[in-house]
Amino acid sequence: TRLKLARLAKHLAQVGRVHGGFPGAALALKATVGDALSGRPGVDLLPAITSAGSRFFEPGEAHASDTEVLVIALLLIKFESSPENTHEWASRLAAHAVEAAQEQELWSAAAAPVDAFVPIKDVCAREWDLGTKMLVMRAVALNWSGRGARVDIDDDQLTNYKSFLTKEKGYLRGVTPTGAKRKPKRLLTWSATRVADLIHRRGPVLREALGLPPAAAALPSAPSMIEENAALSAAIKQKSAAYTALERELAICRAERADFADKLHKAKKRAERKRADARKYKEAQQRGYSEAQKAARAAQLATRKQKFDAAVERASYVRVVMLTKKLERAKKKLADAGLAHAAAVEEKAKQVSTARKRARTVEGDAAKLPELKLQVKELKARVEELRVEEESESEDDEPSPRPGCSPIVGLLPRRDEHGRWQAESAELRGLRHAQLARGVASSTVSANIQDVLDVLCPGHGVPAACARQSKLMRGEVTIAGEAMAAFKFAASRRVISFGWDESTKFGNSVFSCNFQLEHFDGTIEDVCLRGLSILPHGGTSVALLAHIEERILSYSRRVLAAWIAQHEKEKGAGSWAAAGGPAPENIGLHRLCEDTVLMTDTCNGARCTRRMVAAAAMVAVEAKVGKAAWEAMTEEERERKYKTYLGDCWQHLRNIIIEAMAAAANASVKATLDDELHDFSSFERIDPDGSCVIRAAFKQFHHGGEYAKGRGREFESWRKTRALMFLPFERAAGSRQDLAFDGCVPLFVNRVTCVDFLRGYIDCPKSQNVLDKSLYTVMKCNEFTALLRVNTLWRFLFSDPLRWLCGSASKLDDWSLYKMGWVLEQVEAGMEQVVADPARLLDPEFDMFAAVAEELPAFRDWRAELLARPLKGCGDHTFADVLREARVPTPGSGNQQATPKVLELAKLQAEAALKKMHDPKLALADKLESQDGVNAWSKNEDAHRRTIDAHVTNDAVENKFAIADYIMRFYRNMSVFNVSGVVQQRAAHDYDRPLDVVSDRRKRKAEPAEAPPLGFFWRLRADLRSSLVTMARRRLPDALKEGRAEVLSHDQEKLLRREEAVQRQLNAAVERYAAALELFDQWRAQGVKTAAELERALGGKSEPEQLAELRRQIEMRTVGCGWTHFETKWGFFSDERSHKIEDLKRMLLDDILPYEIGLRRLKKLPTEAAPPQLRVRSIKTLGTADADVLRLEQQSIFNVSNLLEKAKAARERREAAGISDSVEVRQDREAPPFDTRLVGKWLEVCWPYKEDGRTVKIWAAGRVKRVADGLTDKRSPRARKILPAGMLLWAWDADPEYDEPAGERWIAFLPEKWNKPVSYGWRLDPRELGATGPPRTPLIEEEEEEEAPRARR
Repeated sequence: TRLKLARLAKHLAQVGRVHGGFPGAALALKATVGDALSGRPGVDLLPAITSAGSRFFEPGEAHASDTEVLVIALLLIKFESSPENTHEWASRLAAHAVEAAQEQELWSAAAAPVDAFVPIKDVCAREWDLGTKMLVMRAVALNWSGRGARVDIDDDQLTNYKSFLTKEKGYLRGVTPTGAKRKPKRLLTWSATRVADLIHRRGPVLREALGLPPAAAALPSAPSMIEENAALSAAIKQKSAAYTALERELAICRAERADFADKLHKAKKRAERKRADARKYKEAQQRGYSEAQKAARAAQLATRKQKFDAAVERASYVRVVMLTKKLERAKKKLADAGLAHAAAVEEKAKQVSTARKRARTVEGDAAKLPELKLQVKELKARVEELRVEEESESEDDEPSPRPGCSPIVGLLPRRDEHGRWQAESAELRGLRHAQLARGVASSTVSANIQDVLDVLCPGHGVPAACARQSKLMRGEVTIAGEAMAAFKFAASRRVISFGWDESTKFGNSVFSCNFQLEHFDGTIEDVCLRGLSILPHGGTSVALLAHIEERILSYSRRVLAAWIAQHEKEKGAGSWAAAGGPAPENIGLHRLCEDTVLMTDTCNGARCTRRMVAAAAMVAVEAKVGKAAWEAMTEEERERKYKTYLGDCWQHLRNIIIEAMAAAANASVKATLDDELHDFSSFERIDPDGSCVIRAAFKQFHHGGEYAKGRGREFESWRKTRALMFLPFERAAGSRQDLAFDGCVPLFVNRVTCVDFLRGYIDCPKSQNVLDKSLYTVMKCNEFTALLRVNTLWRFLFSDPLRWLCGSASKLDDWSLYKMGWVLEQVEAGMEQVVADPARLLDPEFDMFAAVAEELPAFRDWRAELLARPLKGCGDHTFADVLREARVPTPGSGNQQATPKVLELAKLQAEAALKKMHDPKLALADKLESQDGVNAWSKNEDAHRRTIDAHVTNDAVENKFAIADYIMRFYRNMSVFNVSGVVQQRAAHDYDRPLDVVSDRRKRKAEPAEAPPLGFFWRLRADLRSSLVTMARRRLPDALKEGRAEVLSHDQEKLLRREEAVQRQLNAAVERYAAALELFDQWRAQGVKTAAELERALGGKSEPEQLAELRRQIEMRTVGCGWTHFETKWGFFSDERSHKIEDLKRMLLDDILPYEIGLRRLKKLPTEAAPPQLRVRSIKTLGTADADVLRLEQQSIFNVSNLLEKAKAARERREAAGISDSVEVRQDREAPPFDTRLVGKWLEVCWPYKEDGRTVKIWAAGRVKRVADGLTDKRSPRARKILPAGMLLWAWDADPEYDEPAGERWIAFLPEKWNKPVSYGWRLDPRELGATGPPRTPLIEEEEEEEAPRARR
């Protein structure tokens, strides 16, 4: 409480009157006002130390609190032998109080008087009776108003305090310096000076508080009282004047404040009037805008209706025309079939005639060659069959098929009219291709076709291909599929989007792509030019751009050109154009500028490739248009005609958010359970990570039984005997990131069921299954229940809706890549609500996609259908019940118990999501308006309009990798070239035919809205099919050669990358070994060994220099000595520098140096630098090492001896380049003393000299001839001035290389320049360190402050 000056003076007068001029009145006043005045002029009060606990003292290692000091002071006065002795003791020890307060734990008790602690020891040794303790308690709680007063002191506290003081190994120890082993008692440290200072300054007040009479020795004389009162009066007058001035200033400020308040009130009124006018204007403008918007909308709807009617009329006309043409073609085929039958009868007649002629020839030869009789019989039988067939065919105009059998259309004989072998028909070849395209085993294709013929047309057969030929046909499927894809691409009107990605499948680096095409009839189709293509030149951005240009687009042009050449070879020149075939020139990078979206994932490499493809596409367009025409167009015209958009896969963006949210929740649960997790061993496999438990549950409970030791089948049978709500477990065999949310829903629903099932095994005394116990332990944990519940909520409220929007975006009206940014803004707003109030997640009214559902009825219907979807075998339970249980759990259940943790996790996950969305390094931030993103919805209305119908994900490409993985696992030796065709046809369905699917169930299934179309192969004209099949068959050998060459190039690229990686690792190991050699030498010469040496090494240095020195000292051990278990990270922020310095000092003093001292005591310190490559080697030797293996290890480039030679060479290169200096690192940390011990030693001096007009330094060697004694030594015989002690007479030898004679010179070497590459820096010569060498250039060259000598010295 601050007393006013007038009241202070009045109180002083009252105190003086009451005590009758008692000289301690000033001290009593000081105690009353709370140490506002100083007891001794010119001396500040000692620092305050309070106790934060319920007791007046802190146990353990701490400083004495103010109450402790007060209690000991009171006891000293209570037990004093005489006041004079107490006063004399306090005066002597109080003189050291200020010094001790500054140093505190560093204050040495040796500086105190001899008997400084004797009175305190006597007090601690004496018994404190109840009366003494009552006096002390009354004095501390009632009679004392200064520092240390405490009203809650009681008898128990004093009794405990006394017992702690008398214990030999007590709990009241003082604070000691870092590294000190002995901890003195608390009151035998600098705290004793505080007790003495308190008695010295306030002895009379303390005596009065105890109710004791004042001591005569402590009473000052009357003149001192008068002087003290005069000083107090002067201080009061000065304070009163200052107070008056402040009152005047306050009056002025109040007047100004009233003026400003009036002005502010008027300004607020004016602002309110302006806001009202603005609102009125805005409302009027809004009303006008709404009417205009309604008119524009009505006009837009009218235009759409007009276009729709025209389109319907045009489509009806086209349909009528097409049906008419089909009818004409059917009639023509019927006529052609009659002519073909007549031609076939004539052909068979010719065959009969030829066979008879051959038979007669054979019969004539049979007399001469009896061994041919068997062949003659066979020919006769064949002739008889042909005759019967001829007679049967001549009876009727139409052939008569067998009952229940249809004729085989398009089946060609194996020989042509010239008797040569001919290929089978395109239709039959297409049947084989269709089966291979569906992934059927090649060895079963012929058998499948023959089985169908035997059922439908008994007696008919087709020639079967051998196993090798069937395998080769897979290549024909690939070539034919690529040709048909090229046909579609070249014939399309626009490329809507182009997506690609690369992956590794079974050691093969592969590439896949997808083109979204718009045809001239308005239909949209996904086309893959190549299902898979191997990457022969690596996966860099430059290599991928070249791959797209050369092995995707240029390759497709070549395939289409080969088809054209084959067709025109069969049908004549110009037949391709007459058949409506497109030109190969329509395939190229220039097609990617038709408002095309380039779609990739969000990694930096993919985004770089995307930018390069966009730039290359613009260059291709410029070349296609022509330089003159291109330059004639304005930027607006180019932007309007040719535009490419860069898109990020929204499934990848969604998974980025999910991964961050899942990681935040897992980390929080693990942090909560950290203490309990330490109680489990690694063998028990207890991990509360959501993804780990999802995969473990899949192995143990999934009914598929994919894990051999799982209990899936048992669990499925067991749960069917109980009427429980159940949801099938998610498949966890892949690496889906959204599995963290999807997989938690079945676990949330089935948790109690699973625990009940496992309990039957856990209770069994012989239970040995670790997975049983692991799952039971985790599912028993309520914190994990909270994790399941919150992830279930996020799946229904965030993950699933966003997944549906990403996958359906290309099919929605008025939706695009950029409209998804608006959806992300809705997600951002929802996450911010959860961060502000986590309970919003449990609110049934909370819906972050409400605006989306209002705009998209399809989305609203899908969500309603999702929640109404029934659970498997659970009666009336639906997903809505699951969501309801997650939001409002059953009272008394574990789900309700987990609500506090659910709210905590919800907030953490929402914060993690917002952190990812706002990270400027990620692609999410540029989609948000709040982050001023360039791809935000509000900034890209034109881009939205031009990219409608484009894919917003890269799922079409990722799906091809999934198909490839399945095919390559099923057919393990199938080549990438052959797999490509199957992968392509799984999406294209070029060989498919519509199926007449019927159902034999009582409830007929709903028919699909639209039957799948006829495959593109069967839609082609017959002549195009024929030329396509022929081209594929003839191109196959060259394609196989190209494929093998690509595989060889791919393998060589992999080997090259491996060699480069090994070389990089070798170079890194050599550089690290060279650094280890240098740091090891530094450790032996300059490594600190004690805390005092460390303080001297850091003394006088700035924070950056201290950090550098601490890092050097630590790396001497971690790198030089190989103590890698002390390694630490060096990255930190500048504002954490002081904190980092303390951490490094603590680690060095508390961990590293004790470890080093222990090794030194055991004589196990390293004798050479540690090889860095041994850090990663964990291979131990079993038994006797094999000689061949040892020989291989000796030949390894990472062998220690081989690596040591390279490291030494690297160290020499580093020294030659000025990076390091082996002499510098071997010098002692401190300079040697300037005494006679330096005489005769060789020293190196960093000597500056001029060379070509610039100052250059070099370490020059010389010998110390004399050390100046400061009494007789002079610089020369003629000099009068005596040299100061410590100067050295340094002599150098002659240097013939620079034509310099020998000489000597007195030099004053400075200790601060010891072992530093500065002018006149000095150090020991290598000869003193056990090595010799020529003069060296210093590591650092500085500009010379003083002019250097003209010569070298």
